[in-house]
Amino acid sequence: MNQRFLIGTVAIAALWGMTPWAETRAQETSAPSTLAQTENAPQDTPPTSTTVSEAELEQFAHALVQVKIVEQRAILSILEEIKRQGFSEERFNAIVSAPSPESLNPPLTTAEQEKLTAINAQVEAIEAQALTQMTQAVVNQGLTYERYQAILATVRQQPELKERAQQLVTEIVGQLREN
Repeated sequence: MNQRFLIGTVAIAALWGMTPWAETRAQETSAPSTLAQTENAPQDTPPTSTTVSEAELEQFAHALVQVKIVEQRAILSILEEIKRQGFSEERFNAIVSAPSPESLNPPLTTAEQEKLTAINAQVEAIEAQALTQMTQAVVNQGLTYERYQAILATVRQQPELKERAQQLVTEIVGQLREN
């Protein structure tokens, strides 16, 4: 795996995406309570803003970079598994984007179905490992998952805070590139 590629990709993803892991983890860890909260909450209530210190923003930025590195490694592992199973990028994309298996041309073979089952099992394992590593990256920076989420929401709401977070991420990525 090319470390410079990962770092460059992380910089771009961290600056603009702020990380889909947050939403994935939120869905996995709080699905039952989220449903109840959604049913009882007013529909157009914006997320509450929180105060973020410079130290917390730095912790957040470091955690975000580490989360994105883990995320990119997981994506690369999934792509490697797809190739290992013998799928071309075109065929795999055709299969996963088809509205139904019957609409595929050429049709999905039994061997391809078995390969897809194997890929799915590997993807689940890769995602579980990545989620554990992402959570640990946040904790290693001295934040709880909940505080990371609160900071993420605040950064998304406040343009000046987002700009400062982007600046910190750029600095961190620059330091990583030097190493």
